[in-house]
Amino acid sequence: MKEVIEAKRLSEEFINLFHPVFKDKIIDICLENNAWIAGGFARKIAHIYFNMCEDKGNPALPYQRVVDYFKSGGDIDIFTVNRESLDCIENIVLDQKDKNEVKKDFEKSYYSSPFALNFLPEQNSFIYSQLKGRIFHSIQIVNKFFFNSIKECFNSFDFTNCKYALRKNKNGYTLYYSNLALEDDKKGLLNICHTNSPFLGNRIYKYCWKHSLKVADNQNNKEMLKDFCLKLLTKSWDKKFKFYSENTFLEYSAKNLHKAKTMSVEDLSLFIGKINHNVNIMIPQGYGYFIANELVDWATNEIQFISNKNACNKF
Repeated sequence: MKEVIEAKRLSEEFINLFHPVFKDKIIDICLENNAWIAGGFARKIAHIYFNMCEDKGNPALPYQRVVDYFKSGGDIDIFTVNRESLDCIENIVLDQKDKNEVKKDFEKSYYSSPFALNFLPEQNSFIYSQLKGRIFHSIQIVNKFFFNSIKECFNSFDFTNCKYALRKNKNGYTLYYSNLALEDDKKGLLNICHTNSPFLGNRIYKYCWKHSLKVADNQNNKEMLKDFCLKLLTKSWDKKFKFYSENTFLEYSAKNLHKAKTMSVEDLSLFIGKINHNVNIMIPQGYGYFIANELVDWATNEIQFISNKNACNKF
């Protein structure tokens, strides 16, 4: 299926369901300055708009689903066109005497991470709706990657399921989405677009575990996963990703990827001799046994497990 970027104008009534979020001062300033929301939060709004996985008989559910999204660790990712646009936002939001502090009238705490400016509500500034309870949200303004358009932004995402965005214009709010993202989410499948990021393995694990998706069993995904494994081993990443501890990251990423999508024996064999793993073994003693801890090669141990499982399935 050919990818098409669709656009749907959202009614004021629909946007008002999420009033505490869209009336947040920082979010409003960002959207007024040609920035847009993309990724997880936009995906959640799209799912509600298209009545996906929703109890249509419960009018309070759309708001509650957003509350649950934030409670489970979700945030709002904001992207900008260029450095000048980001500077404009920073000048409005950050204290000009101390760029490590946010202006007091925004009632946010602030810190900088490798790829984003991060804003959290102060403890005394939870945003309340009169009848619907508390909503707490964190905001990340991406400051290392800039995109000329939403389509270009979508092309940077590592799998289709992230390709949703929200943008504000003079006529209100518009939802942008890839037809492939909507199709994959309806089927509960995850399809990989590229392997440019070392975080792909951990993100696949997150989306499969948190959003109950399964990596689609197709040739493209198999080739992408093999390419990602090779990049993990050879550390073939852009220089902007060189800030992490590579040995620890290799182990964490490979194991998470294997949890989300069982690697083939061929892919696992690439990691032989690279990652150790502690396992419990039972050692006979007298009339019973005791349990001891043994350090084994992780990849070899997983290959043996798959081989034993396949042998059992033959009977």
